Amino acid sequence: MAPEIKRIVCIDDDKNILEVNKKLLEASGGYQVACYTSGFEGIKSIKAQKPDLVLLDMMMPVMDGAAVLKVLRNDSETSMIPVIFMTAQKTPTDVKKYMDMGALSVITKPIDIEDFPFQMEMLSKIILK
Repeated sequence: MAPEIKRIVCIDDDKNILEVNKKLLEASGGYQVACYTSGFEGIKSIKAQKPDLVLLDMMMPVMDGAAVLKVLRNDSETSMIPVIFMTAQKTPTDVKKYMDMGALSVITKPIDIEDFPFQMEMLSKIILK
């Protein structure tokens, strides 16, 4: 049986979103969550920690989510780590673009705090498949 997802890196320039994500994930799923407010910090952590999953904001200053994902996918040590985009831009065209970039899924912001833990549980089952 595959190990459960336990380590998640969450990258978002909004500290409030990071705080909510961390609390929800740690309380509901027992996940270990490391949070970063910039793509550069997040990439450094991901390379060092090799998390089981990355939650990544799409729209960030300096280095957006697409740029972070490109760096991760171009590095043999991080290329297979599943990435889920979190974004307010979720038209069908946007979702297709994100999936074509290599994202596992897209979660709409603002998150539904009651549904978010369930979404993560369902996504973890897909990852472990």
